[in-house]
Amino acid sequence: MIRKAGLFLAALTVLMLGFLQLTYGLGYIARVYIKQDANFDDFYWKPSVSIYAPTPRKLRPANFDIEGVEKAFEADANIIDLHDFLEKSGTTAFIVIKDGVQIYESHFRLHEPGEAVATFSVSKSAFSIVLGRAIEAGLIEDIDQPITHYLPELEARNSEFSNITLAHLIDMRSGIEYDKSTTFPFYNQDEPLVYYADDLRKNVLKYPEIMEPPGNFLYNNYNPNMLGLALERSSGKSLPDLLQEELWSQFGADYDAIWSTDYNGFPLLESGLVAAPIDLAWFGQAMLDSANPDTIDPFINQEWYERSTQFTSESNFDAYDGRQWAYKNGWWLILRPDGPPDYAAIGRFGQFIYVSPRNNVVLVRTGIDTIGLGDGDFTSAFYAASDRLSNRSGH
Repeated sequence: MIRKAGLFLAALTVLMLGFLQLTYGLGYIARVYIKQDANFDDFYWKPSVSIYAPTPRKLRPANFDIEGVEKAFEADANIIDLHDFLEKSGTTAFIVIKDGVQIYESHFRLHEPGEAVATFSVSKSAFSIVLGRAIEAGLIEDIDQPITHYLPELEARNSEFSNITLAHLIDMRSGIEYDKSTTFPFYNQDEPLVYYADDLRKNVLKYPEIMEPPGNFLYNNYNPNMLGLALERSSGKSLPDLLQEELWSQFGADYDAIWSTDYNGFPLLESGLVAAPIDLAWFGQAMLDSANPDTIDPFINQEWYERSTQFTSESNFDAYDGRQWAYKNGWWLILRPDGPPDYAAIGRFGQFIYVSPRNNVVLVRTGIDTIGLGDGDFTSAFYAASDRLSNRSGH
């Protein structure tokens, strides 16, 4: 009897492993159960592609004002000492640019200048630039096209996918269901199906399900990867080539970067950028420079800049500490009572590129943790300090 039971269990185990191998792949299952939730150093073991800094390097203006930056932040009742605040909150690098000139840089936790860090969802904002430049170049016809124009497999699964446009996807208003939980047995949940994918092209066509008609905000990691697959098909180019040509070579990065991929070389567009903090700062400055119509060879054109950074009523979805938040084109908008909104690229574990057009300020914070602080805590501090750096207050 015991022998029969053992044979039955062995047979059942073989059947289960066979099912998991055929459906998901055992390598994927192993990654999910061994690694579980994401970590800031996952890029060390994930496959990746390199994107190279152009040569020669640009000469970057710098005129450090450490005392001025410290005063701007230490006027906040919650920040007695800026260096102490940054160190204790899990920061690895903090950089400030004012009026196109670097005025502050500090590093913590053994992080070295020029050392690349995982940016997580800052990657979405970076990919938005690639998409905007692709539309300008005619590689994508129109932001308001249905995604099924490029990915007809979705419509074959459910005709309602034809109601979802590229604009809905980049604005996180697709109506596609997304579960961010990672509870046992979580190998079949959305978050690992993207983050630990063997074949992300297959997964974005197979697993997304429609929850509701497009319109309401729902943060979703399928969305940018659907857009990436559409761009790959429409352009006839590889995504690593597009990331190189339309992103890293365009704003004049100082350092090489990498982009984490699935196991078939498809970049994880929701989270894969790994870059030096100083390049994130100059990326933010290139974005800010694009606001000026007199900028020669802007990073992105005026239309895409305005779509990314101008508040519209349908983009409002939340409030924090009396301030409204919105999300457009892969960027978070932090509204001001007057003047243009501030905007930010924000990634897990406290990765920020924060841009204040009103004050002509760019701030970058990278880290391995936030030690209990939320995105709103950081952006509130950045919002107020940007005003103080421009001798404004009360905005």
